[in-house]
Amino acid sequence: MPDSKFDPKYRGAYGGRPLFPGDLRDLDRVMRDSPWDAERIEEVFAALYDKATGLTEEYQQLRKELAALENVPGKPKAAAMRKIVRRGRELGDLIGNFESLDRRVYLCHLQMAAEVNPEWRRELFDRYRFTLELQLFHTKADEFAEKADLFTRDMQENDDPESETIDQFLDLMHKSWKALKSISKDSRLVEVPRWHPGNETKRLEDLLLTEKLVPEPPEEFGGKLNWAERLVHQLRSVRHQCATLHEVNVVGIVALQEKVAAAWQKAHAPVEAVLEAEVLEAEVIHTGEVLQGEVIAPEVTPPPLVFMQPAAPVAAAPISPPLPPHPPPVMPPPLSPPAMPLPPAPAAEIPRPPTDAEMFSLDLADYNPSPAAAAAIATESILNGTIVKPAKNGRPQLKITYVRPGEPSPLGKQ
Repeated sequence: MPDSKFDPKYRGAYGGRPLFPGDLRDLDRVMRDSPWDAERIEEVFAALYDKATGLTEEYQQLRKELAALENVPGKPKAAAMRKIVRRGRELGDLIGNFESLDRRVYLCHLQMAAEVNPEWRRELFDRYRFTLELQLFHTKADEFAEKADLFTRDMQENDDPESETIDQFLDLMHKSWKALKSISKDSRLVEVPRWHPGNETKRLEDLLLTEKLVPEPPEEFGGKLNWAERLVHQLRSVRHQCATLHEVNVVGIVALQEKVAAAWQKAHAPVEAVLEAEVLEAEVIHTGEVLQGEVIAPEVTPPPLVFMQPAAPVAAAPISPPLPPHPPPVMPPPLSPPAMPLPPAPAAEIPRPPTDAEMFSLDLADYNPSPAAAAAIATESILNGTIVKPAKNGRPQLKITYVRPGEPSPLGKQ
């Protein structure tokens, strides 16, 4: 069954099995020579435990079957040997799957930690190193504790064991004691990390062997098994201590990896830009009063009527009434911004008085004053009287009489 101490997202990958990341020095060399970029770390991390479901249960089941086949006094039969080989091969393939998983987990989280917090990287490395050392001791104690226990119980039940069985039993007990002695010696050189519970003991040996090492087994079987029972008890105690410390460290490794992954993902999360609108008060640029201009239509003064008659009397042309003035245009109200003051109007044009030739010529090309000048000439330069224009360019002599509007025409007297 999956260990309940771990989140279900790990799919039973932890608890009840060793870790198999490989040689940590080789893995550090891999990270140094071929570091992963952020994209690869994210891709590997997302799929770490996709294929972990059921692996731990299968591992534990195979271990039980192999222990039952191997831990039998006497030489195993051919059928049992074939089954042992087959189960061993299956267990090897399963361990290969764990090696691939644990290797990727280690490389992924160590590189994450190196980026977000180098101190976390050092701690994670130390936790893995200490856990792998515990596993070596646990594996050695587990290998002999179960087998020594089975052989001891078999000897207790056998009142008259054969010599071959006795030799096999003594050989196993000597190997078990030597394994226990090597655990005591090697664990004496391992310091308990500062972050580990019970680190006040400083040496791992003090945590694994709670009692003094039992004496070495006798060379000959004397019929008594007290020494064998004490040896089995110490082996099983060391195995239990290793398993307990291993579980504590695996829990710590997973917790630290979760903290590292959360910090790394936060550092690489996409940034969402949040813009707050700033309300600005309107600035009054111009507060002056805008006056609508008054358009005054200019007064139109009709020009005087001119009667031209040749030497011979002619009929007077009908006089057309003056046209009414156009209505003044309506200007729309000005749009913002307010209208700027108009520039001063240019000075009125002072009309030039026409010459005599221009005045009494009937040719338009001789004189072409501006409209304003023509109006001024019509109202100021022309007086009552009769003018005789001499013949020119083939036309006859003309007599021109000027009258003001409203005066009787001289032609009416003839």
